[in-house]
Amino acid sequence: MVISSKEDIEEIPIELSLPPPPPPAYVAPPLTPTYAVPLSPSSYVAPAPVPVPAPVPAPAPVPAPVPVPVPAPVSVAVPTSVAAVAPAPAVLAGPELRNFAGSYQTGGYRFLVG
Repeated sequence: MVISSKEDIEEIPIELSLPPPPPPAYVAPPLTPTYAVPLSPSSYVAPAPVPVPAPVPAPAPVPAPVPVPVPAPVSVAVPTSVAAVAPAPAVLAGPELRNFAGSYQTGGYRFLVG
């Protein structure tokens, strides 16, 4: 179909209808003050001041530690004969004895060798 003039166009009325808006889900109540508002500056009462705690006194100074004299090391005579102290265990015979740098060890105790 070819439209050649305005008269050939048929006017179709289109009705647009929107649904009514839904009611609001929540209606806030009107704002009302929940506290008394002073009417004049003369009726204003200042809040009570907050007490400030007294300063904490500084702790007493700690006295310096008194040096304790350390006794001099006491030399103990060690027998030069290892056999007089204890028999040598088989594990420490020979080259293993060098691991102790001049000391002989038995049962967890170390004895200096002359």
